[in-house]
Amino acid sequence: MIKTALPLATLFLGASLLAQLRVDVRLVNIVATVTDSRGRYVTNLIADDFSVQEDGVSQQISHFARSNDSPASVGIVMDTSVSMKPKSTTAVQAVDRFIRDVHPDDEIFFMTFGDVVRLHQDFTGDRSRLSRALQTVALSYGTALFDGVLSGLDKVRKGKHAKKALLLISDGIDSVSQKDYKAARAVVRESKALIYALGIAPDDPNDATLDMDSLNSFAEESGGKVWLIQGGSRAMDLEHALGQVADELRSQYSFGYDPRHDLGDGRWHHVEIRLRNPDHTIRYKQDYFGG
Repeated sequence: MIKTALPLATLFLGASLLAQLRVDVRLVNIVATVTDSRGRYVTNLIADDFSVQEDGVSQQISHFARSNDSPASVGIVMDTSVSMKPKSTTAVQAVDRFIRDVHPDDEIFFMTFGDVVRLHQDFTGDRSRLSRALQTVALSYGTALFDGVLSGLDKVRKGKHAKKALLLISDGIDSVSQKDYKAARAVVRESKALIYALGIAPDDPNDATLDMDSLNSFAEESGGKVWLIQGGSRAMDLEHALGQVADELRSQYSFGYDPRHDLGDGRWHHVEIRLRNPDHTIRYKQDYFGG
């Protein structure tokens, strides 16, 4: 329940070629992230470097663009359960740097989940307001992870930019959500947003209180990415992961094709993308729902 105090690449249907899982007049649109054999983003490809199949049928790319200068609507959703006490300061500092590294025109909101979900700052481009909101974090008992994911996705879909992303930071296993994993996963599959998940491992390796399975699933289903943050280099690893998120949002491609079927057919469709260069790797959301 929300209280006022509160690649990979992505497939989407959209009125804009950066929209994910939105219905255009005719086009299915794809957002894709390409990396080389060393994991570096590849940003100089052309349409002929990609081939697309939907449900086994080859598709002709009708529009192609690089999205390096496109702003995004971004949600930051952070775990504030008491187990985050030794990590929250580090996480807040890393996020504060992240909001200054992303596109200057990005709109960002900040939400937390502990015993309940709380929205601390609505969408804004004012980085100072976001920084102040980050300082209002208060820890509580319980981890409403699944409710946090659902609330974050519901909020980010209302953003004004076509490209949407959710930054999810957690160190725990859900304990108090009103909704379960199955409900959260279903919404993730149909969502427009990329999910970038950071799982912060406990200091004690024998303390199995981190739900990486759910975080991996949410990131994979959305076309985003997941990081496991562990060990004594936590602060450095958090900064590195958040820097990668900022870079990835500026290093993607968008292209569209006409599937020649009713886009509101109420069916799931599978998309397969291949690259001309076998040394390159592509991440994207592989399924979309027509309807």
